[in-house]
Amino acid sequence: MSRGAGALLGPRLTPNHADVRLVPVRTAAQVGTCEELWTEYGEWATGEYLRLTGRQVQPDHQGFRDELPDLMSGRGRLYLAESKGVAVGTGGLKLTAPDFAEIKRMFVLPAARGLGISRVLVSRLIEDAASCGYERVRLDTMAFMTTAQALYRSLGFVAVDPYDQSESVRAGITNDAVYLELMISPGAAPGAEQEMT
Repeated sequence: MSRGAGALLGPRLTPNHADVRLVPVRTAAQVGTCEELWTEYGEWATGEYLRLTGRQVQPDHQGFRDELPDLMSGRGRLYLAESKGVAVGTGGLKLTAPDFAEIKRMFVLPAARGLGISRVLVSRLIEDAASCGYERVRLDTMAFMTTAQALYRSLGFVAVDPYDQSESVRAGITNDAVYLELMISPGAAPGAEQEMT
């Protein structure tokens, strides 16, 4: 699998390229691809934050790496989204408390946006959360990421107060983020405590 960032940041992908395949991250090479995407996300998000607020925040690259064990553990998940064999996005699920998980590291390359890739990723993470026995899924997203917020709300997420485990709260930018939660119906998916195989 190749990352192919240079090619993707040129001409925009078209819906015909949107056959998305979610690949569970297991190998060092896949982790490396995730880290490349997260680095790109960090640079993009902090650049947009600076442009819109005039305030600088440093991307927490080490924090990305520190989360890997939680994302790749039995009740965690980490996926690469591939389109035509090229990694174009990533998303994960992290155990935050016994009854709830947090969606983390959601990012789709700009050239691959608008093709439904984020919806495929988030929907899979919700299914996984249900199969692992979580009652709730939470996430935080920057206030300027309105397209992402619309996606989450369309899937049933609702606004909640900031929560201590949130990356935005830890970074001291609580008021510049939006906090969302989805309640998962009991029995929404079989196989509670199921580990990724």
